[in-house]
Amino acid sequence: MKEILAAFAAEIFRPVITLLIPGFWSLTPGLIAIFLRCPVAWQFVLNHRVASSLVFLVASTTAGMILENLGGELENKFFRKHGDNALENWYAYLALALEPKPIALSYIRSYVLRMKFEGGMCAGGVSAIIGIAFLSIDCCLKITLLVMAFSMTVYLFFQVKSSVRELVDVRRELLNRLTPKLPTGRGVADIE
Repeated sequence: MKEILAAFAAEIFRPVITLLIPGFWSLTPGLIAIFLRCPVAWQFVLNHRVASSLVFLVASTTAGMILENLGGELENKFFRKHGDNALENWYAYLALALEPKPIALSYIRSYVLRMKFEGGMCAGGVSAIIGIAFLSIDCCLKITLLVMAFSMTVYLFFQVKSSVRELVDVRRELLNRLTPKLPTGRGVADIE
């Protein structure tokens, strides 16, 4: 029963981290700007709270899926810079059927989740910055929020790049340790 609950928790946690949070992050500043500029829209939300909440949840999930795709494109851009050997290692890694599973697989799984979050939040940062720019708030507060959102977006951009590098390295190392050595003494993943 404990394993079922742990798997269920993981299945809930992944979409929340990779879809909902980036979706909320990208949509919320723009929605606040709309509500501050258009009191009728805010009154509509207040009069229809449940429906508005469901619409926001669906919109955030949809935005999160789009952002996850954009983050995946960013991941692919960085991944492709590691050359054809990284791609070959990726396909060899996908072909591995391991029992018992090495600890590295759970490390890779958690790293992929983190990278997906970073990519989605980075892509969502652009939308959040645009939304903040349209907020009707004090100029100093707006500049502060813009600097914070921009800084976080740039930071996440470089984190995605770093995460891709780490995943390429860990997969190569895992393949070298789990696949037979060639007569040269080099692992399959070391071949250029």
